[in-house]
Amino acid sequence: MLITRKNFTILSVILLLLIISPRILIIKQYKKNIVDINSDIHEEVGIVFGASVYSDFTPSLILKDRLDTAITLYEQHKISKILVSGDNPIEKYNEPTTMATYLEAHGVPQKDIIIDYAGLRTYDTCKRAHDIFQINSAVLITQHFHLPRALFLCNHLGIKSIGVPTTQSNLHVKAINYFREFLATDYAFINIYIYAPEIIGGPIEHWRK
Repeated sequence: MLITRKNFTILSVILLLLIISPRILIIKQYKKNIVDINSDIHEEVGIVFGASVYSDFTPSLILKDRLDTAITLYEQHKISKILVSGDNPIEKYNEPTTMATYLEAHGVPQKDIIIDYAGLRTYDTCKRAHDIFQINSAVLITQHFHLPRALFLCNHLGIKSIGVPTTQSNLHVKAINYFREFLATDYAFINIYIYAPEIIGGPIEHWRK
C-alpha cells in the first residue's frame, strides 16, 4: 500500500509525539523537585554525575560545572558527603578519579568523597547509589537539561531526590544536550517500565563511619 503525503504527515506527528512526550511528562512531574542552590537544603549526600574528562585528567566544562556546584553546597554545609560517579573504561580515561582529585584540590577532604567507578550511565549511577551505597535520599547535582531524567530515574530506583542545577551555562553545549535528552529520556522510560538493564554489581559499600 502506497503511503500518501497525508498519511506520512500523520505518522510523522505520531512519532514525534512518542519521542517528546516522556520528557514533557517528566519535566512537569519533577519541576517541583528542582531547587535553587541558595535554597534551604539539608541532605547527607550530593550525587555528582560523571561527564567527559580531558586527556590530562582535568574535568570538561560540563563536569567542572557540576563539581563546582557540589563544592559550593558542601562549603555551605548543605551536604556533608559527595558521591562522584562515572565511567573508567581504560587506564587513560577515568571520570571518578578525576572528579575526586578535583574535589580534594578544592578543599573537600577525602573522607567526605565517595567514589563509584561503575556509573556508566545515569541509570547505573542511580541504581548503584541505592543498591551498593545504600543511599535512600540525595541531592542530585547536574545541568538543568539533565536533571529531570536524573530525578525520574533516582526517585524510581529508591532514592528520594531533589535536584540542584549547576550555576554556570554554555548555550552551545546546552542546546546540543537538550536535543539529546529527548531520546535519552525515552530510553529511561523503557528502563523503568519495560526493561531494566543489568548494572555492574558488587558488595555493599560501607562508607558511613
